[in-house]
Amino acid sequence: AMVAAQHGVHLPLGFITHGGYDITRGTVSRTRVNNLDALRRIAFPLRINNDWNHMAESAFARVLRFHDARRRRQLAKQTLPRLRDSIQKMVDSRGEDNELATLVDVLPDLGQFATVIGRQAAVAIAGYRAGMTVSANLAIGGFDTHSNHDVTQAAALGNLTDGLNELWNEVERHGLADRVVVVVSSDFGRTPGYNEGNGKDHWPVTSMLAFGAGISGNRVVGLSDGGHRALPVNPQTFQPDADGVVITPGHVHGALRTMGGITNEDLLSNYPIQGDVLPILTG
Repeated sequence: AMVAAQHGVHLPLGFITHGGYDITRGTVSRTRVNNLDALRRIAFPLRINNDWNHMAESAFARVLRFHDARRRRQLAKQTLPRLRDSIQKMVDSRGEDNELATLVDVLPDLGQFATVIGRQAAVAIAGYRAGMTVSANLAIGGFDTHSNHDVTQAAALGNLTDGLNELWNEVERHGLADRVVVVVSSDFGRTPGYNEGNGKDHWPVTSMLAFGAGISGNRVVGLSDGGHRALPVNPQTFQPDADGVVITPGHVHGALRTMGGITNEDLLSNYPIQGDVLPILTG
């Protein structure tokens, strides 16, 4: 949301989301795009089943002329600026050259993707290619394993990694590997031990995954002990250091803000973070 607020606040779909924790607190508008059929109906309001051919072209041309004349009459007789603006927005949104129509036209066939993440990523990439989207929130469930942890968690992780593979394949297919950063996280971790139902409950220590443009890969930042408790590390080398720091969400967010070019003073002051910015992503 902050990246979209910095770089795409005026774009129609600057921040798109598929659910989960996507509240923006007014920094930027969010657009949920779970229902692509609804998007197509909005983008092409005069089509039936995405097809023009339910009437002869000459008849359809007459319908379009009638609609255009009616909207012009509505605009001509309306004197209140607010209502005139609303009518004009309606006119613009119903044109075939509207921006949402551009997005729909560049969407690939989502049936080719085997995973939820792959399909969601394809929508986000299409939005970027259409010049409408800066950032996206993808969401997948199945990790809240309070029972039967090993079987359920393994399946969820398999779905996630398969989805990330499809995501990156789509990024590379469009030549965007130098412009995309992917961050994978959860709202909490799992306990180091099992409960009575062979499940694992909520735990305040978790892990994140980041890859893409500018990310220094093939390394682990942070440390935990055998009891899954966070340990301090040197803030530059990230090696064990009793006098070092424990990596917190604030450190991660600071690194993401730096990588995302967040310089808007209102954003930074409205959402302050504690601690120094560490080279977590680029060190």
